[in-house]
Amino acid sequence: MWSATWLLCACGSGSDNASAVAPSATKSTAISTLLRQPLWVERDAYDASHHLMVPMHAAFAEKDTYTIQQFDSFFANFQSTGLDQLVKGDLAGKLDRLHFLYLYSRYVSLSSSTFGCLPSAIAHHKTALALWVPIVDGPAWLWDRADFPDLFSRVRWRLDQRVVAYSYYRAITDEDLFALAIGADLSSVASRCGLPNDSRFNDVATLASLIFTNEVNETDIGGWVLQKGVWTDHPDYAYVGNPKVLPQLTPAKVYDISPDSSHSFRLPLFLVSFACSAASGTAARAEFLRLRDGLAKQWTGKVVRMPDDGFRGIRMTNFMDGENGVYRYGYPTQGAGNGFGPFELSGSFNLGWWSFLGTATFPAYSAQKAMLPLGEDVVRLYVGPNTTRTRNPLFTEPEFYRGQLMSEILDAANFVAQRIPLCI
Repeated sequence: MWSATWLLCACGSGSDNASAVAPSATKSTAISTLLRQPLWVERDAYDASHHLMVPMHAAFAEKDTYTIQQFDSFFANFQSTGLDQLVKGDLAGKLDRLHFLYLYSRYVSLSSSTFGCLPSAIAHHKTALALWVPIVDGPAWLWDRADFPDLFSRVRWRLDQRVVAYSYYRAITDEDLFALAIGADLSSVASRCGLPNDSRFNDVATLASLIFTNEVNETDIGGWVLQKGVWTDHPDYAYVGNPKVLPQLTPAKVYDISPDSSHSFRLPLFLVSFACSAASGTAARAEFLRLRDGLAKQWTGKVVRMPDDGFRGIRMTNFMDGENGVYRYGYPTQGAGNGFGPFELSGSFNLGWWSFLGTATFPAYSAQKAMLPLGEDVVRLYVGPNTTRTRNPLFTEPEFYRGQLMSEILDAANFVAQRIPLCI
């Protein structure tokens, strides 16, 4: 069925595989509704990638032609009517554009791998490349200094520094990783389809390798965290040592803190993009696969908590080392005196991205699906201090945790965790 040479698991008739629910069984009602909307607009571009990524991968893995055709139409509409809307925006909008562009680069990779290098796939690759190049070639800001000439220069500077004024000046951010993962996808398609090798693809491969060689901290359970301690000085992490949210908290740093679990849920798919941009059988691909296995050990061993009689839903610690203190106290979209208390980053689990780690995540996603409909105490924890930004009605919380879209994402995550090929 699939052309990939490596699978997360065998697809035999055993009871575990038989229990995976094909996402098409839900008729994809909420996903179909989303794909009829121009989600590349300012309000939705950030959220669209988060909510559609896992269902899109499940559709291609299952060869669900009905849903794939909807994604085809969605991106055809984007290509013909949405480009100007996506490229507008300030520096904050740059991250929104990267989120959406990663959904697009994954679509181009999935489409060309599944159906071959058709003219439509080549055209989408050209469009995605044209959107990506100005982002990585344009000025890249860093705190308290003049902009770098381009994003790659900023990443290199961060990797080269060992003594900085504040620890987070060295932080490899989600903006950096999204940009590199998109480049890895575009590189994979170019290689697969015999397209010209943009020189920037070599920079992507080099920098991704350096990040995941030099910035990974191994843990005692065979896992790892990225850049342990690098966020210690950042205001978002200033109150981590507090065990719960109270009015007028006193700052309490944890000096070896790891990244938060909510931002980290993108790592599994980033590792897939990097692995698949390396040739099959190479040491580079093997190393990214080893890292993915290690991240699965870290997540299952330190982060995730299964449902029990006291809490009928999946929980995750706020930080990837198992630390569970207060995050983003006083953050602008939460308000003064507010922040994320213990386990209040757990809602991101329901976007399904941890399923890209493979079979180790299936028990959690299967258990979560069995918990639906969620109790109000579970919903309250997942919402936490709700954001004040305007969102698409299907993405709005707490409604998302009670709605059809989350149920469809969980079905897709269960399918992905057991049956998706690596380099589909």
